[in-house]
Amino acid sequence: MADNDKDLKLKVEKNDENNLEYREYHVKKAVICKIAVFFVMLFTGTIFSLILPLRPTVSESEKRVLTDFPEFTFQSFADGTYFAGIDTWFSDTFPMRDKFTLCNEKIKRLYGFRKSMIHGEVVVGDEIPGYDYPDSTSQKDEEQTESIRDEEQTDNSDYIEEETTEAAEPAQQGEKFGSVYVLEDSAYAYYSFLKDNSDRYTELVNSLSKMLEGQSDLYNMIVPTSIDIVLDGNIRRGLTSSDQYAAIMYMQSRMNSSVKKVNVYSALKARKDEYIYFRTDHHWTALGAYYAYCEFVKSMGLEPNTLDSYECINMGQFNGSFCSQTGAASLKNNPDNVVAYKPISTNSMKFLKKGAMINYNIITDVSDWNKSSKYSAFIGGDNPYSQIHNPERTDGSSCVVIKESFGNAFVPFIADHFQDIYVIDYRYYSGTISDLVKEKDIGTVLLLNNVAATSTDARINELKKVCR
Repeated sequence: MADNDKDLKLKVEKNDENNLEYREYHVKKAVICKIAVFFVMLFTGTIFSLILPLRPTVSESEKRVLTDFPEFTFQSFADGTYFAGIDTWFSDTFPMRDKFTLCNEKIKRLYGFRKSMIHGEVVVGDEIPGYDYPDSTSQKDEEQTESIRDEEQTDNSDYIEEETTEAAEPAQQGEKFGSVYVLEDSAYAYYSFLKDNSDRYTELVNSLSKMLEGQSDLYNMIVPTSIDIVLDGNIRRGLTSSDQYAAIMYMQSRMNSSVKKVNVYSALKARKDEYIYFRTDHHWTALGAYYAYCEFVKSMGLEPNTLDSYECINMGQFNGSFCSQTGAASLKNNPDNVVAYKPISTNSMKFLKKGAMINYNIITDVSDWNKSSKYSAFIGGDNPYSQIHNPERTDGSSCVVIKESFGNAFVPFIADHFQDIYVIDYRYYSGTISDLVKEKDIGTVLLLNNVAATSTDARINELKKVCR
């Protein structure tokens, strides 16, 4: 009996060993299969992603041209920028990138991760304090603009008298979408003057002027938006939108005398009947930017180029930010049209992308792009750092433009007036102005903002980070 038990025990142990070996064999086999599948998928995906016709060249969601494959040079090979450019190109142009990005955003929204809304409900603005001008230039601008306003009010004197008898209401019925007002085929963003933020903005300007003293001339341009320039004055006065003219003049009055104020309000107001702002987007058109450019170069004592001296490129129909924000059919069915003016001396530029400088065009023909992406025709859209070198100038002149997206349509016009231009989008730039000015020996600094940015806490915080 004992021998039988011993034999049974040996058989059980042998079976256990066999079972263990069997399981180990299949575990190893499964692991090897998984590794093989992984490498096959990796290889297939790599080959798939390298097929050039499958790689996108334009991102409709980001409204920009994607990175080109870098040009090989011995210099770029030696310093490593060639391989950095390949890495940038590979990650930037992955097949179906927009679909993957959209899917990622939908997942984030599903789990409650949402980007903050740029346009929410209208914030009631603060009362705008009175202002005194520190210099004769500002006084001249004030008188010029007041003359324009007086003419407008004279033309509408009957309405103004009636308006004072009742609560403020639009003279013509439009529709409000958050902080956007839609009237027929045009939309306008409300503006709210916030004194604390506006004072912070002027303090930053003054601090920048002191920092640049003895090195660079500082120019400041605050651009009004369409609601104050284009929208009929009778209607605007019935809306809860702050007076941009008074706000701009107040901020300029608080700036140091060393700051050169470029007042573009009067120049734009005088041309309010021209196509200087988009109807479906919050930006100005290239024509509006051109008139601002004229005021800037004249303030420098230079002669602006005439509009007919540029090559004009029609990019076709454009449905801007107001379309997507409001969903208004009257905007979608009546798109804008994007026109760009190519610089005379050069159309070449570079912008920084993931550590590599990418060659690009100042004005890019985007006529075959999606209707929502056409504003990317100007300097490649919003990039943290860009450079423009004008080979036709050898005078050592240089300018840095510190801007948000309103500066995109403006920059191409000044390309003819400086040997080197550096463009900083302070929302994304990680460096400081003081370091850049010293490194590049920059003689002119232009701070360009639309008036809404001067009251926006996020914009001011971003500007503060670079104004050091």
